[in-house]
Amino acid sequence: MDMSVPNILKKIKVLYVKNRELLAKSLFIAIVVIIVILAYGIGKLESKLAQKNDIIYSTSELTVYSDSIGGEAISEVIQGSGDYVASRNGSKYYYNWCSGVNRIKKANKIWFKSELEAIELGYEPSKNCPGLLGK
Repeated sequence: MDMSVPNILKKIKVLYVKNRELLAKSLFIAIVVIIVILAYGIGKLESKLAQKNDIIYSTSELTVYSDSIGGEAISEVIQGSGDYVASRNGSKYYYNWCSGVNRIKKANKIWFKSELEAIELGYEPSKNCPGLLGK
């Protein structure tokens, strides 16, 4: 039995020619398996990213997301209208006609349809706005 390089290459060529179809099928199966594994991994990654910003409270005017890393609520506000207003940076809410509302920048205004919405999100009634709950 001759173990020279040309002889080994000749044997490999013969095996390749004989098993060309098998090699093509094996390559196809390997590619499909790799694609399935990548798709699964991407799905898991996307799932973990989606969990970071789970919606914990939502109305037509306000959507609050929970940041699962820090545990703090982050609000994303669609500017609109409602009977009650608060500032993203503050802790008090007001009637939309109270003078305190004029001091809130438009970009920081959060609108609520009811006082209960504001209270559920941790806002307290303003002391200089008569008629609010808790007064």
